[in-house]
Amino acid sequence: MSFRAKLISKLTGDSAFSIADQTLLSGLNFLVGVLAARVLGVEDFGFFALILIIVNLTGSAWEYLLTTPMMTLAGSRPKRSAAYFQAVLRLGLIASIIGAVSVAAIVALLLVMRSEPVSASLVIAVTVLAFGQNLLSKLRAMLFACRRNARALTIDVVRFLLLGLAIAILLAGPWTVDATALFMLLGLSCIVVLIPDAIASTRVRVPAAMYRNVLGRHWSFAKWLLLMMALMMGQEQLLWLIAGFQLGDAAVGALRVGQYLLGTTHVILYALEYFMPRNAAEHHQAGGEDRLRDYLVRQTTIYATVLGLILIVVAIFAEPILALVFGPEYAEFAVYTRILAIYYFLSTIRSIWERYLRTIERTDLLFWSFAVSAAGALAMIYPAMAIWGTAGVAWTIVAGQAIALVLILLTIAARSVKLSAASSEIAAARE
Repeated sequence: MSFRAKLISKLTGDSAFSIADQTLLSGLNFLVGVLAARVLGVEDFGFFALILIIVNLTGSAWEYLLTTPMMTLAGSRPKRSAAYFQAVLRLGLIASIIGAVSVAAIVALLLVMRSEPVSASLVIAVTVLAFGQNLLSKLRAMLFACRRNARALTIDVVRFLLLGLAIAILLAGPWTVDATALFMLLGLSCIVVLIPDAIASTRVRVPAAMYRNVLGRHWSFAKWLLLMMALMMGQEQLLWLIAGFQLGDAAVGALRVGQYLLGTTHVILYALEYFMPRNAAEHHQAGGEDRLRDYLVRQTTIYATVLGLILIVVAIFAEPILALVFGPEYAEFAVYTRILAIYYFLSTIRSIWERYLRTIERTDLLFWSFAVSAAGALAMIYPAMAIWGTAGVAWTIVAGQAIALVLILLTIAARSVKLSAASSEIAAARE
């Protein structure tokens, strides 16, 4: 293959489209975070961040039940039917409605617990955001699973442009820019770009039995993942909520501003979700666990190197970057950004090797790794806050990721040794 052909193949491959899409999404989230931090102030920005945590947390459970199994199962056989993918998407519509209602209830309860008035406009805006964001996420995953990569990227480009235009009009006009307005614009932009694909999906006939089959097959794959999510996501977000209640919204804002800055590295972490599960399953089908392991080693070498270099640069220049992007008052939070940089590195490595156990469908082993990790983090949070304050929260989050990564790697290593010994015994018996 010529150099030109190789270059074209790389630029039009799954990973290229996935990274391009995640670059766009991370850029969008980053810009919205910068706008919110500048317009709302540190304390209100902390509340804005807490609401986004709730929205993301409620959507994660449905991701693990519907889209996560789909991304792996799509590569476990040569082709999946259009009815299968549409069944997943339509179940995602129901899940998004349930998730939106749940978010509305949680936000209202949170306001009551904080002795604040329940704003109907805020609750409606958050509901719209939860519905639109969760359904768009499922559509995007389906398109990547079907290898309709260009379509997925096009949808997000259109949303980026629409949202940018809407925010520009809002800032230029006489309207108040607050959290409610931002939540509403974020949600509506998701819903608008969904409409063409929602109409097109009605042309695909999905037998009733397909919904039962999808739920049954996905449940067998995802039941341990859902428990893992409750531990991994729930534990991490619970740490944020504990920090908010114990240290105040300003502490959450100080930590989250670092996450928004480092969130640009999610280009790598989230991009992996749209091509690595399918590719890992294909390698496993072609050559067993040895070939799967070799594939993941190559991916780790590539992405750990790139991510590590980016995080080192961000850590070194954290103060001036925070001051330039978010404002001078945020520069003092650079120490938290440096600590959280370690978390992002560990999280990406863990995410890559998590695919090993997902691909061989030993998600129960993942669950137990995260069970130990969650227990350790929750045991550390209060002593860490008492000793180091806000920095203690950041170190606790890092420790949780480190524990999970070590346990996953030890589990895989033990399995590899066991399989190698079994192969040696079979070879010896044949001799």
